[in-house]
Amino acid sequence: MNLKRLVLFLVVVAVLTSLVYQNVKSGWVTYRHGETLFLQGDLKGALPLFEAAEAAGIPSRELLLRLTEVRLFLGQVEAARQAMAQAFHERWFRPFTAEALVELFLRFRQGESALLVLAEAVAQHPDSAVLRLLYARLLSRLGRFAEAAREFRLLLGEPAS
Repeated sequence: MNLKRLVLFLVVVAVLTSLVYQNVKSGWVTYRHGETLFLQGDLKGALPLFEAAEAAGIPSRELLLRLTEVRLFLGQVEAARQAMAQAFHERWFRPFTAEALVELFLRFRQGESALLVLAEAVAQHPDSAVLRLLYARLLSRLGRFAEAAREFRLLLGEPAS
């Protein structure tokens, strides 16, 4: 009797797995394949898979960060900068994601590129304390202390000069 129940259970699991797999967005499978290549150190192989997953509309913070990291590593700074700008402009305006993106740019010595994106984002959202704080911190880390002090004063509600 237990053997029949086990067989029935395995058949049900197999059928459900097949049904669920058919409904999974193909972009997720592509992303996971790219992630595997990334973890194996094959960044050139991972890049087109990450790009395909992005084109498929996978809304993943991890995908955004991996794609940015690979582009920066491969020297595709402008593509990484554009992705960061789009992320701030569209769907990924979240403090922890923004901070992680800035850190990636700094790690690859592309802080000025990130600064351009942040300056534009601050201009578009001047009342965003989160963006202004991130911008001020990046200015400070880049050694632009007078500009950073101005931004910090604005955050505190003090005169900018």
